Amino acid sequence: MSQATADAIAFERPVEHGHAPSSLSATLSRRAQAFFVAVCIAAVCVTAPFLATLPANSDWLTFGALATAAALAQLFVV
Repeated sequence: MSQATADAIAFERPVEHGHAPSSLSATLSRRAQAFFVAVCIAAVCVTAPFLATLPANSDWLTFGALATAAALAQLFVV
């Protein structure tokens, strides 16, 4: 009697781990790049007046720094 083991998930081929693209142009079309830039510019234009009115000793600056760091951490490949 042979002893066979069963996996919960059987893969037909090995999983290949790719590398992250090195630039924005490697992943997005020209039209998508233009849209991305337009959305970023719009976001900065909408939030800039509100950021200018924040007091310097506010906890919002700490929140902004931590939120920015968390957003940048999403770019790293795990």
